[in-house]
Amino acid sequence: FCLPHEHVLSRFGAEPAEPGIYDQENAIQQVVPFLKYVKELGVQSIVDCTAAYFGRNVTLLQKLSQQSGVQIITNTGFYGAANDRYVPQIAYQKTPEQIAEIWIDEFKNGIQSTDIKPGFIKTAIDGEDLTAIDAKMVRAAAITHRETGLSIAVHTSGNIVGARESLQIFKEEKVAPQAWI
Repeated sequence: FCLPHEHVLSRFGAEPAEPGIYDQENAIQQVVPFLKYVKELGVQSIVDCTAAYFGRNVTLLQKLSQQSGVQIITNTGFYGAANDRYVPQIAYQKTPEQIAEIWIDEFKNGIQSTDIKPGFIKTAIDGEDLTAIDAKMVRAAAITHRETGLSIAVHTSGNIVGARESLQIFKEEKVAPQAWI
């Protein structure tokens, strides 16, 4: 049994940071009992959708997983919702191909100087029409998928227009809609 979209850790509302900054001992004391509880309910895996700069901290996730016995699957990608608060400056300066290179490197070589690798690509979009940065990240996700085979999780917040535009980008990049969660 797997929970497919959770945020075991998040810095929503806090300043962006990569890796996410936490009081690790406090986080372990707070989170491990909940993880053990869901494990007792039959949950074996949790897909953690907290992206880079949004609070992703893979070494802390690894400790939480080890202490609870729940597999936690992390991601590569940038979170573009929340009015782009968690989009790093480098994303504005780079092409979709260059952003994809960052994400592909995490897949091949590990995240945050560890051997921990992502199990999927995470991004998010705002409002109606895709903004330039949202479209760039969706395209980077498509390119990353083609290279790695990782599934793409695009948080749309019920944005039907943005979802359709995302599908158009996938079509242009020759990525099947089935690649999208």
